[in-house]
Amino acid sequence: MPEFVLKRIHEIMKENEIQLSNLLYNIRWIREYYCIPQKRMAQLLGIGVRSLKTLEKGILPPRLGINIVFQLHKEFRYSVSNLFAFRLPYSTGKGGKQ
Repeated sequence: MPEFVLKRIHEIMKENEIQLSNLLYNIRWIREYYCIPQKRMAQLLGIGVRSLKTLEKGILPPRLGINIVFQLHKEFRYSVSNLFAFRLPYSTGKGGKQ
């Protein structure tokens, strides 16, 4: 395979890693910003507490689908693309932690 193709594949993989990292960070950020207990957040996302804890550690459990992204959008009105593209600001809000 040509070197430029391998380089582009590596770039795409790195972009995907960053986007996934942003999403996992944002899940925890949203929960803490709105002061939502883990049990309630898991219910809102339609997953178990154990899965939520895994997500908040920055690990995507193998059986979780894209549905959690749409649940975040539905419940909190964050842009789906922004959940992947950016890390939300970590600031105090609605009694949230700083």
